[in-house]
Amino acid sequence: MLCGLTVVWCVFVLAVTVLLGGFRLIWQQAFAQNVIASLLVLPLGLAIGVVIGTLLQKYSLRFQVRHAADTLGDGVRLATFKFILFLKTECRIPIDVAGPVNRGLVERARDVAQRSFVESGWSFPLPPDFEFKIQETVDGLASCFRSLPDLRMAFPHSFDLMQDLEATVLSIKAGSSRSDPDNTALILLHFAGEMIGDLE
Repeated sequence: MLCGLTVVWCVFVLAVTVLLGGFRLIWQQAFAQNVIASLLVLPLGLAIGVVIGTLLQKYSLRFQVRHAADTLGDGVRLATFKFILFLKTECRIPIDVAGPVNRGLVERARDVAQRSFVESGWSFPLPPDFEFKIQETVDGLASCFRSLPDLRMAFPHSFDLMQDLEATVLSIKAGSSRSDPDNTALILLHFAGEMIGDLE
């Protein structure tokens, strides 16, 4: 391969020399010396180019993975935050939503919701579309993970959590598992908090 590159390089130098200076430059001693010097430098230049190219590709791939992970995390946080806002505005659960949408917010929302459910004797007045909002949130979270399946290798725990959440909610809907809607909401917030923590 190096011989082939050497031939290509010599032909290229000859062509450029003839094009810019004519055939008379080829017969000068300085031309031959410069060609030999460039051939000595060529392998070093190629080696440096390969190293730099490999490093750039490596960091470019890391950047792409980080960007995709941020996109996934943003989708998960948005779907979770919308559900937390529903609990605050429609269910009148006094959740403080100030600050960043992170694991801390989700855990705080879960704790406040659980306290509200317990204080009401698990008879908290829930709106008619409460179970629909739970399913909508689970579907929204699942779609985030389905849109970026290549990230499973980087974040296997988050993908496993999503599968477990889907299976749990499906089992509850089918009647195979027993869980009231308010308790299912707490399960959803627990899983969402774990996923956001893993993606942060």
